[in-house]
Amino acid sequence: MIRVLFLFCLIHLATAHVPIFPIASGRPEKVPSGAFEIKDVTKKSWGVYGDLTELVWLKMEGVKGEEMTISLQRNKVPNNYDVGIFGPNLTTVSCNGQWYGWTHGVCQSNVTKAITDLPQNVQDQIAATTGIPELEMTPLIIHGDACEYAEFEPFGVGLYWPLGGCKATWPESAMYYVVLTPPPEPDFEGKDVHFSLGVGMKEVFTLGELITMSFLTMGTFIWGQSAGLAITVYILVGVFTFLYYILYTNLGGYSALSVPAAFVNVGTVLIWVGASFYVASAATFLAQLLWCLGERDENTIIGTVIAVTIIVHILIPLFFGLLILQTYNGDSRGLLVIWGFSVIPILVGLVGAYGLIFVWQGYIFAPSLIIVGAILHFFF
Repeated sequence: MIRVLFLFCLIHLATAHVPIFPIASGRPEKVPSGAFEIKDVTKKSWGVYGDLTELVWLKMEGVKGEEMTISLQRNKVPNNYDVGIFGPNLTTVSCNGQWYGWTHGVCQSNVTKAITDLPQNVQDQIAATTGIPELEMTPLIIHGDACEYAEFEPFGVGLYWPLGGCKATWPESAMYYVVLTPPPEPDFEGKDVHFSLGVGMKEVFTLGELITMSFLTMGTFIWGQSAGLAITVYILVGVFTFLYYILYTNLGGYSALSVPAAFVNVGTVLIWVGASFYVASAATFLAQLLWCLGERDENTIIGTVIAVTIIVHILIPLFFGLLILQTYNGDSRGLLVIWGFSVIPILVGLVGAYGLIFVWQGYIFAPSLIIVGAILHFFF
């Protein structure tokens, strides 16, 4: 069992992009001189999310001979957008015509190399920009007008509609500028265009990224327009689970809150709150999974990857949450006496540490409360 859990932890680390949201940085990205930089694109994989109400400029540093992968996706709102890449020697780049960053390609991806294929407002902005020689070079334009059906992503638990992509190698070690353009009028008028740009294919995480993954994942829910369901389920399940265990324990004739030591009282409540929101995390991902099943295209194949969502995001947090709640429940007094308060708090603290990295709807506070409560139980 331990080996199986360890295996899923490794899979969890190795097969998901890092979401980033340029608008959250507070930096201007509507003009080339304020382009948002995506770092280390040859060393890790990024998922760039945002809305296209006007031009969005990004930049990234390519490394000659290293893999160059850029994929375009949208959410469930039908629409499209184009991506123009500017930099040295892009005329030598030959894209894989049926690569989208996913497991299939039905339509031929449309890639051109003429600046006149970009909207006039992009051409005007480039003509008015000085000091960026890359913009004077022949661009590579990926047209996001493919007819791909939705893909299910099991780690972020969402749906993505591929629009286009390019897989090649970087022709030079240099800075490349990228512009995302909304669809031309009148098609764009009154519509909401949400873009997701996949850049890079090496999935590498920092500890900080893993700890804050709950917030990044919720950002993708907002982008995918399922956040209302996720937030509602999370709050309701977390609060009601906590309240249920308080009432259940008290009605059972035993109350951890009646223990004389105040620190133990506080520790128990903190552990209960944290464990309740482990359960809420599992419920949130279950709701998100059901939402994906309901919103997917008729041809969308989810397949065996659904097991990753069920095991990693649903069953493991649910198991740990309920186990902790039962351990600090009146029915478990014998177990607590047998093991003593020097062993169980350590195990509970380890579950809290696990959740800090792998419970992706824990929002730091839930695993932190479990850890703090375990420390109080250990020392008091």
